[in-house]
Amino acid sequence: MLFLMPSISERLDMAVKAITAAVQDGLGPIALLSDSQALADQAFQFAVDFGIQMIATVLLFLAVRFFLWKPITNIIETIRQAIDKELEKFATKWFIDFEDVKYEAFNYRDGELANENKLKENADYAAYKEATEDALPKFKFNGALIRDFKEELMPIILPLIG
Repeated sequence: MLFLMPSISERLDMAVKAITAAVQDGLGPIALLSDSQALADQAFQFAVDFGIQMIATVLLFLAVRFFLWKPITNIIETIRQAIDKELEKFATKWFIDFEDVKYEAFNYRDGELANENKLKENADYAAYKEATEDALPKFKFNGALIRDFKEELMPIILPLIG
């Protein structure tokens, strides 16, 4: 079998084709502007791809809406009720407004309350002392309140919040 070397004109032709292909590849979509059929083919392919993506998005939305929405909503509602129950127990125990406790719980960051002093001020010590048999003295009340918040309430609800 005899292997023939390409002639100089064939080698030049191959080099020109390689350079042309490299330039067109480097130009990307701009190179198609000179070739109307290629541009039309690319536009058609884009339209097909876009249509497929839109159909897939609508199908995904419908699947979530009709098959997953209710169970997910029920789970979220159950978690919210569990959090509210714990917050209400704490608020009742320490005679604090539920909304104040809720605010502090949802703004609790890195082991610190958002406004510890406001929580202490809003606690009704007089009502606590009147309703509780072995009520803490006033000087221990605020410390116990904050300690209970950090050590008892937050470990229960933090996993549910986060």
